[in-house]
Amino acid sequence: MADWLADLHIHSLLSPCADIEMTPHHIVRRAGESGVNLLAITDHNVSANVLPAVNKGQEYGVVVWPGVEVECQEGAHIVVLFDGMRKLNSFQQLIDKNMSGLQNNPEKFGGQFVVDENDDFVREEERLLLAPVNLSASQVVTAVDDIGGICVAAHIDRPSYSLLTYLGFLPPDAGFAAAEISRHSLKELTEKKLSPLISNLPYLTNSDAHTMEEFLSGPKNLLVMEEPTIKEFKLALMCSGGRRIEAGKFIAG
Repeated sequence: MADWLADLHIHSLLSPCADIEMTPHHIVRRAGESGVNLLAITDHNVSANVLPAVNKGQEYGVVVWPGVEVECQEGAHIVVLFDGMRKLNSFQQLIDKNMSGLQNNPEKFGGQFVVDENDDFVREEERLLLAPVNLSASQVVTAVDDIGGICVAAHIDRPSYSLLTYLGFLPPDAGFAAAEISRHSLKELTEKKLSPLISNLPYLTNSDAHTMEEFLSGPKNLLVMEEPTIKEFKLALMCSGGRRIEAGKFIAG
């Protein structure tokens, strides 16, 4: 078994709400320097900045899982994770077909920038990313499962963009592998007040970083797995065969 200090919900500068410093190269470099050896870039509804992070991760000893944060038809956020670009690209094609069709207003929402692994500008994303796609939560979960990924109900403790807020509860057959608690509700890890409402799903604590300070100071997860794959991650969520997850971890020092 090996230990993986993981942050599985991070935004790059492709998300309009993220700082310009959040380039794939910068994120991966600071992760490697800080002891984070597993992360996921999860921009809103798009994934064009993921491959540069995957490539740079090899240089800094950081495994990068391809991911995306989907805003489903209900208006809630779902963190979607894969362990291969081919799988993510297949899912992205489905998202692209179901985008809102609205155009971004950079002055109102912020710029949406695609860069390469050296932080060089490639293009600006013109579609509005801060909008629901025409897919229900159930449809997202089914599609991700068919492709071989995993779905996490994002920041369930928040009053907005949370499936728990919009639906009132997560039934056991909803298909989510875990629920994410934001940095503001870490007491929930011990109190478990929301647990009955989410069918006792295991908790994750990610930074949901939009700035470098949020990434460095935000909560992480200790994953004990044989290798950094989605298959192993699922086993760790079930505490199978010595694998486990400890949420609420932070970067040392």
